Parts: sequence; C-alpha cells; structure tokens
Amino acid sequence: MQRKWMSLLSLTVSFNVMADFDEYEDRAAFLAAAGHTIQEDFNSVVTNTDFFPDPVRLPSGLTLVADGENNFIDASIKDDETDVNGTTSVAFFTGQLNMDTNARILLPEPITAFGAQFAALQDSGERTRFQLRLGDVVVATLTPPTGGSDGFSNRFYGFVADAGETFDSIWLVRLENDAFAMDDVAFSGKPAPVPVLSAPFALLLVGILAAVGQRRIGQLEKLDEGCLD
Repeated sequence: MQRKWMSLLSLTVSFNVMADFDEYEDRAAFLAAAGHTIQEDFNSVVTNTDFFPDPVRLPSGLTLVADGENNFIDASIKDDETDVNGTTSVAFFTGQLNMDTNARILLPEPITAFGAQFAALQDSGERTRFQLRLGDVVVATLTPPTGGSDGFSNRFYGFVADAGETFDSIWLVRLENDAFAMDDVAFSGKPAPVPVLSAPFALLLVGILAAVGQRRIGQLEKLDEGCLD
C-alpha cells in the first residue's frame, strides 16, 4: 500500500512550501522506490542499552537519542506485543510528560528514504507522529496509519521523498502515550565506491597483461613449430 502525503516544509509571512513524500506499507515496494539502502538490524547490541541520557551510535551510522527514560535498545528475547521478530530491536516510549518529543533518530547524512518494521505502533488510541527535519527545518510531519484495536502491529512502514527533498533526522512527536518497537531498518545511502585505479598503476597493469600475452603467444608459436617438425 502506498499513500501520498503533502506536508508543511516552512512557514513564512508570505508563502508556504510543501514537501512531498510517498508512504509505503510494503517493504518490497519501498525498497524498489528507495534505491540503494543501508540496513540496520541492531543485532550488534548484545545487552539492553539505554540511549538516555547518552546517545547510542550504531554500525550503520544511525544514532539514537532520547529525552526521557524507557527508550532503549532491547536485546532480551521476549514474546509480547512489542516483539518484532524475536531479535534485538529498539523500544521507544513517547509518554514522557511536558515534552513534545521524547526520542530522535539521527541519520549519518541527509537521506531521501527511511523504513522499518514496527510493532505496537499506533495501538489502543496511542499516537505518535514522525517529524522529519533537515537541520532545524521541519521538512514533513507524517502520521503512520492506525491498525484498529491491535494498532500497527508488526508491520512495515516507510517513506520516500520526492526529488530534491532530503532529511537528516526523525523526531518522534508525542500525541498520546505510545510504546512501540522498531527493527530491520532500511534507509537510503550511497553505494560503496568502486575502487579507481590510478593512471600509473593502470598503465603498469596494462603493460603486465601485454607482456603475459606476448609470452603466451611465443609459447604457442614454439609448440606449433615442434608439431611441424
């Protein structure tokens, strides 16, 4: 499933600028639209690790930051409504009072796409919005779909910006108390660079290959002469 969402980029006295995002509930469709992605499954974390008060940086480059307790990387094996797939996941709690946002996902660079598997998101009347920012500018505010009484339970949710739009952080904005889990993140990134040979090395390699080729030709000519004799 894909949704189209127009959201406020900035507000001035004279005009509004809107950022356009496509939202996905199907991982395959999201990956096709996102292009090259970087994966984060959090399995490198082997013990429960809070990202409050200190942020946690993951191997993928993601950084998790919280402004209140009960936000942590959960490495315990559990079987409840916040379990995604039985492996390490991120537990978010956006119920801290007197705070507009309780947790943030910081990206290693401005990106165009983000998606993940979520459990217990938007359930039982609990609501969280995803506020996308580029620096201090709010690019978009997205509301993940609800899933009835069970909420958005163990389902994929992702979004891809239209051409020219990027964001470098996701702020979890509290509407009502919400506790949910996230795992199997995919976000847009640059492919690993292909090594480029320097000009001198490339010329050397060409020379070596040419010499090997000439030697091989010489061996074949000698074999042909031996056969004729």
